Amino acid sequence: MLLAAVVLACASSAVAQVIGPSLPVEDEATLIDQKLGGQIALDASFRDETGKQVRLADYFTGEKPVILNLQYYRCPSLCGPVLNGLVEALDTTPLNPGSDFTVLSVSFDHREEPDVAKPKKDAVLSVYNREGAAENWHFLTGSREDILALTGSVGFGFRWNETREDFDHRAALIFISPNGEITRYLRGRVFDPSTFRLAIVEASEGTVGSALDRFLLSCYSYDPRTGTYSRIGPVVMTAGGALTLLGLATLLFVLWRREWRSPAPAAAS
Repeated sequence: MLLAAVVLACASSAVAQVIGPSLPVEDEATLIDQKLGGQIALDASFRDETGKQVRLADYFTGEKPVILNLQYYRCPSLCGPVLNGLVEALDTTPLNPGSDFTVLSVSFDHREEPDVAKPKKDAVLSVYNREGAAENWHFLTGSREDILALTGSVGFGFRWNETREDFDHRAALIFISPNGEITRYLRGRVFDPSTFRLAIVEASEGTVGSALDRFLLSCYSYDPRTGTYSRIGPVVMTAGGALTLLGLATLLFVLWRREWRSPAPAAAS
């Protein structure tokens, strides 16, 4: 009965996929090369919204996962919707900044300075004002060299479009373990709350989230081609059915063996 309950739970659990269309592929310069299991460029140096010099390694102390949001603060098009989608996803999750995760918004425009990053952070915090957000959501700017080190390490492609005087790039959030290992990419501009939460839990290596979250992760696998979690319920159902049949066969064999070994009753005189 316990096995059946577990199997049914896995098969019926619904973790929605990321929704929202992706931009069409323009060329290889704007592709996102998912480097799952790779290491982020921890030595890259940036300045936060206050102008303080920081290294990416400062945010990866082995305690909390990091959500990486690559954008540029003067972006007139895609960056705003992606940032709004991130805020909406954060607002719906029960997980909290500081205790459960850190957020890094990093500009890939080397011309931007902290004086542009700070107003952007203030605008975000006016909407997402959960406790711990101000101290654990950082808006970084850096040199071209360090930006390329970071974007190269996570496979994020972008290019300057002379015609539009804008950057061509794609939409994605990148989830990174407390030790700097890339664990997941969620692509698009709108993120399903359940999928988003599971991505944080998985990046944390099981240190945050509920027991149910960790159980659901065992029922779903991540498809790097689509950037979504896919159910493995049918596989679990098949394995569960096989185990159930094996258990019944074992029980019948034990009962038959006991019956066979039992002495025959003595005949009446």
